[in-house]
Amino acid sequence: MSIIVTTQTLYEKYNSLLTATYSMSPSSSESKRLGDGGFATVEFEGVPVVFDESATSTYMYFINKDNFKLGVHQDANFARRKKAEPADQHIHVEHIVFMGQTVTDRRKSLGLLSGKTA
Repeated sequence: MSIIVTTQTLYEKYNSLLTATYSMSPSSSESKRLGDGGFATVEFEGVPVVFDESATSTYMYFINKDNFKLGVHQDANFARRKKAEPADQHIHVEHIVFMGQTVTDRRKSLGLLSGKTA
């Protein structure tokens, strides 16, 4: 497991359950990198726990970066399309196209906990 993503409410609840003797200093290279990026993290068994405002309420996502990828269409990887030049304006319009989706090559390495409340 590489990272656990959840809502701010669940993150704060988990953080409040930690004992006062828990060290907030990064212990793994992954959490140090997250800390350097400005993300506040705590860990669960060495895995960084972070929150995202777009995370679905009551859900915790367990992501393994080695098996969770972004698949990109070879003909639409920020490809530029033909320019359009309107006859009544001194401008040109150009569309940039991207098509992609998240993919995995090993579903059992990812996880989802639902129904969690603070």
